[in-house]
Amino acid sequence: MSFKDICIIVSIFIVIICMMVLVPAANTTTPEDIIASTIVVTDGYGHGSGVYLGNGVILTAGHCLGIQDAWIEDSKGNQYSILNEVYCGDWTEDIGFIMINPKVDIPAMTKFGDMPELNDKVHICGTPLERVMGQNFTTGTITKLDVDFPDGWWDDAIIADAASYPGNSGGGVYNEDLELIGILVGGFVGYDNIAIIEGIDDIMRQINLEVEL
Repeated sequence: MSFKDICIIVSIFIVIICMMVLVPAANTTTPEDIIASTIVVTDGYGHGSGVYLGNGVILTAGHCLGIQDAWIEDSKGNQYSILNEVYCGDWTEDIGFIMINPKVDIPAMTKFGDMPELNDKVHICGTPLERVMGQNFTTGTITKLDVDFPDGWWDDAIIADAASYPGNSGGGVYNEDLELIGILVGGFVGYDNIAIIEGIDDIMRQINLEVEL
């Protein structure tokens, strides 16, 4: 092989490396994408969070439904009317859907991951405490699986040590690849780092039963 041939091969190799560095991977989800797909359901006083899945469908916690005179607000402050609500099951499966006009300018979360395992790192995105705080990320680790709460509360719940606050309910839970793997459904007053999560398996089952994406 001549010196010229070697130079050509090296040049091609350098061009390929530069392209890999400069061109972002296709279809990569970013924190900004997640924030943009996270909504608030509110009546102007209390509020909850949710994830826009596309086609006018918002995933949220079941207990965030039924708020009188409520509306939807996106990360830019745009407001949308609620057309319908679907409550799935009972408190043991705290999942609900809100329907809005599908012709909205809200990016949809379309990437779904697998059920988390013990010690997996997770991220939660929602609007805690006051709406002026906007969409926030908290990060934690899965500490317990398949927890059944007494008195008709959550079954097969997932526990993480991420911060959870009132207003975050219904917000999306994501794995390290920023794929949706659940929603936040609860916590304990006075114990900030206990997040109760409804897992993606139950969510996907309800999506297939109740809505069309």
